[in-house]
Amino acid sequence: MSWIGVITDVGQQKINGAIGGTILTINSIKLGKGSVPQANMRSATDLNDYVTTGSLTSDLVQEGLKLRILATAYTSVYTLTEVGVYGRLSGESTDTLIALYQETGDGIAIPDSSTFPDFAYVLYALIASSNVSNITVTVDSSALVSHGELEDSLSDYVEIDQGVANAGKVMKVGNDGLLTPGSVGTQISITLDKDDWSGDTPTQTVTATGVTDSNNIIVGIGSVTQEQLEAISSAQLLCTAQGADSVTFTAFGGTPDIDLPVVIMIL
Repeated sequence: MSWIGVITDVGQQKINGAIGGTILTINSIKLGKGSVPQANMRSATDLNDYVTTGSLTSDLVQEGLKLRILATAYTSVYTLTEVGVYGRLSGESTDTLIALYQETGDGIAIPDSSTFPDFAYVLYALIASSNVSNITVTVDSSALVSHGELEDSLSDYVEIDQGVANAGKVMKVGNDGLLTPGSVGTQISITLDKDDWSGDTPTQTVTATGVTDSNNIIVGIGSVTQEQLEAISSAQLLCTAQGADSVTFTAFGGTPDIDLPVVIMIL
């Protein structure tokens, strides 16, 4: 999984034009499933095969403008291979393709929103330029959480002093509505065997004693080598189902070629 990116010829003209009182505003992100030959990326004026829009936030860094691009689950499955950054100069009425990024491998599998509503893929991209003082970004509010929204979400939780004796314990709600300290949960270490994946979109179901189809679990990465960490990232590994003493993992990025350690915490 590797991305390459360029400032397009038109994009460079816009950046060079952002001087004095002229502002270049980055307005939108487009996501697609096509590509153009690498030699033609600079001359591109639009995505090759547009699918949907992405969300955008940004930061100014020493090298230029750092973009955080968010791709969420779509109405249908597609493979993300191209990302376009669009903007316009002051006084212009339409956006143009400022920068183009393409995935050089098999692409990023974006699932359908009905099956995986919480899926999100984040790409960090850089528009490398010394002339960024006159570049602004229209931030997509859906990519941010306001302080008020955060407080509203946290208002469903009860803050209590657990005391030193109960530090590190999970506070559980009993049938009487009272909070009492419980255990920290059961931790299960599992190895996803490289030879046990199956299906066009590889899946693997493993034994996880104590898991049910409705209890709360946390899935994480075990103690890994650098090779295993890269393999987990490349495989786009997600826990996609749980059942009686079992959990199922899906590798949206392709079948891993090494064993992968994961950890499951039953709350």
